[in-house]
Amino acid sequence: MTRLNVHIKLSPAAREKCIEQWRNINGILGDNSLNLIDFEQKHEPHVTLYLSNFKESCMERIKQVIRDRISELKSFDLTLSKISPSGSYLFWDVEPSTQLRNCCDNLVHALSSFVDSPSVPSWFDRLPAEERARRSDLIEKHGSATVFEFFYPHVTLAYIKDEAILTRIVELLEPCEVTFAVAEIAIGMCGDQGTVLKGQDVCTFPIDSPLLS
Repeated sequence: MTRLNVHIKLSPAAREKCIEQWRNINGILGDNSLNLIDFEQKHEPHVTLYLSNFKESCMERIKQVIRDRISELKSFDLTLSKISPSGSYLFWDVEPSTQLRNCCDNLVHALSSFVDSPSVPSWFDRLPAEERARRSDLIEKHGSATVFEFFYPHVTLAYIKDEAILTRIVELLEPCEVTFAVAEIAIGMCGDQGTVLKGQDVCTFPIDSPLLS
């Protein structure tokens, strides 16, 4: 099996802004080693659509399914809005979007048959019993606890084991919003904490611009 992250690639400007905010976070920390997200050496800023373990033998079919599913998809805008802590993570939240949700749902339905030996996330046991049961069902059927009603689009800026620090970081960061047009979806090799490994995209799929259609 291969752990893959099907994700939206950021525009160059949005990517640079995420790296800037990541540097601001590390400046507040005063110690880069405290943040396990590393945009300089290891990881690529991204918006996850679907992360799971997939059958390595089905890679070419997975590529074709994604290619077919997005063939009629037109570019749409996403906005990075507030920065918020979630457990040990610091997320730059993406504003809800019908196009984004539909894109995610369609890919999950199309790709879940290729999932192999889905894993349970580290934060799973913290959840209330009812929510844990529903997410367990999603893991069993689709290989992910963060799809459909639990889809939470974001860019991960930090993973810090000392959660108390995260609230302080949010207070000190200067708020800003970034809007960009979605132009590419990619399959990336997945690292720890749900990261996409830098320079290790398996395949990239361009999305048509409505202005060019």
